[in-house]
Amino acid sequence: MKLPISLSGKAKEVNINNQTFVFHHEGENAPNFQDCYELGAKLRPFRDVYKCTHKASKEQRSVKILGKMTIDKETFLGKLAILKKMDHPNLVHVLESYEDDINYFVVGENMAHDSLYDSISKKREAGEAFGKPHVAQILLTLLECMIYCHSNNIVHGNIQPKNILIPEGSGFDKLLVVNFFDSSVSIGRTGSKGAKAVAGDSSDEEDNAADVGRIAKKKTRFAAPEASANGGTSTKSDIWSCGVIGFHLLTGKYPFEKPSDSSKAIYHKALKRLEPEAQELLKELLTYNPPDRPTAAEAYDADWLAVAKSVEAKVDSAMQDEVMKSLSQFSKKDKLQQAVSAFIATHLLAKIDKEKWDEIYRHSDRNSDGVISKKELLDGFAKAGIRIPRNEMDELFVRLDMDGNGVVDYSEFLALQGDLVCQRDKLQAAFDAFDTDGNGYIEKEDLQVIFHSPGEKVISKATAKAMLKSADQDGDGRLSFEEFVDMMVKQ
Repeated sequence: MKLPISLSGKAKEVNINNQTFVFHHEGENAPNFQDCYELGAKLRPFRDVYKCTHKASKEQRSVKILGKMTIDKETFLGKLAILKKMDHPNLVHVLESYEDDINYFVVGENMAHDSLYDSISKKREAGEAFGKPHVAQILLTLLECMIYCHSNNIVHGNIQPKNILIPEGSGFDKLLVVNFFDSSVSIGRTGSKGAKAVAGDSSDEEDNAADVGRIAKKKTRFAAPEASANGGTSTKSDIWSCGVIGFHLLTGKYPFEKPSDSSKAIYHKALKRLEPEAQELLKELLTYNPPDRPTAAEAYDADWLAVAKSVEAKVDSAMQDEVMKSLSQFSKKDKLQQAVSAFIATHLLAKIDKEKWDEIYRHSDRNSDGVISKKELLDGFAKAGIRIPRNEMDELFVRLDMDGNGVVDYSEFLALQGDLVCQRDKLQAAFDAFDTDGNGYIEKEDLQVIFHSPGEKVISKATAKAMLKSADQDGDGRLSFEEFVDMMVKQ
């Protein structure tokens, strides 16, 4: 199938990324958490995390509430900055944050799911064990997450079964890594998303060894020796934790009968009962000296994990047709339409609505680094039977890459969705978000607020005015809700 697209015009110089719409609400005139959400029950086993319902969209979300007496603002904003960078289908996404005189509120996607810890407990009670395909899939997905995090200079610092959620009805490839706020650290220099030459890259082990962050000492059975000893953590600390999880899932035991054995590589005798390839992988992950452990990318290529890689995502003809239609529509959208689509896709669509697009995204991300290059996108569509001439792909890729970082990120890909992002209730919620002063219209001043990221120059009034012009039917320099709806549904 060939995609008949026609691209014309040049996109405005406005970068849109997953952080664009993660607003921090503070100040006397800002909305407060209680006005926007209904607070629900506490979510076990997390500290200070609760269910909540977004009043406008009725979407179920989660909120972490932190007393201002327990964390200073600089630390809070630093942790929030780490969360805002997360743009991967298997990492929890932060949606917005609030503060009042007493608390900070960090709102994220729904975390009301069973954890891997719950799955382990249920298996134990039933006298069952995890099979090789399931363990391989869990490790493979965890390593994909770590490849993405480490390439963005982020260390989770507390990988354990309680911080791995399994959405109901989903396979282990859909697991969700959570709880970055309490223990994650940013290391080294922050590069662009998808960058390879950063901390944790196998080509720079000497620099990686020096890229050590500090967290509170971790005494869990899944913490690396260096984190247990003095709170030192690096990308290799996450690798150790993945090794403990793999060992525990395969054997029901922990790797070392005594904590002191970890420094001597005296493994639990259960290791000998595993097949040689599994033993080799676990020993590498559980190497005592951090620089000697493999990187996430190196571990991902282990022979034992091949069984999980053999399962290819299947893309049926109906999904091919939907992608074709969405690509055709997206290729004609201007910058404001793209921005609204991205906001709705990332903030207002339920997890179930994104699942089939997740499959296409994973199918296209051939090297599992969490982003899609131009070649990967072209190859992925080709495998799905979607044929796009190379010159048209070049132009389409420019539109998809809304932040101009050279790759298509997860949130950018989700913006392709057509029919779902044009539902009237979703459009109303998006309009309310873009109408930052709540006066019933979207004006150039609203866009200057929306498209202003900390540390970056505010877009000019001329640029904001130009973004509104094509949809401003009555020429009054602003958009009413009906004009906004017409802009989004026009083909």
